[in-house]
Amino acid sequence: MPPLSVTLPEGERVVLPFTCSSESDPVDCAGQDRVTLDASIMFPADDAVRAYAEEAGLPLEEGRVRIGYVYLTIFFPSLMDPRFVRLSLWAATSRMSRLFATSTAVREVFTDLAVRADRHSRAPQLPCR
Repeated sequence: MPPLSVTLPEGERVVLPFTCSSESDPVDCAGQDRVTLDASIMFPADDAVRAYAEEAGLPLEEGRVRIGYVYLTIFFPSLMDPRFVRLSLWAATSRMSRLFATSTAVREVFTDLAVRADRHSRAPQLPCR
């Protein structure tokens, strides 16, 4: 998917590997308290991801499976600290939520994402296409 240009409420522009309502048009968050984005994320094919893919007819691509849509809501500012935003990621379906709860590979992708986000002041790279 093409990168999405997002202008944050304070005017800073970031480019993210998401779409907004499945579109790649630039998003301006001025005057908004939140924005919801979407993406397909490539997860390593552990047993749970492989079973999910087989049942859904999803192809295995170089040992990974594209799962999506995954939704991201960005809240401006975070209630915990106004210098930051709060990110909320969630699965599009109950079946996908169950996969996210049972798959070690999925948990590792999101855990690694959280660790990288803690180390960097800019948005981390997601394994998206």
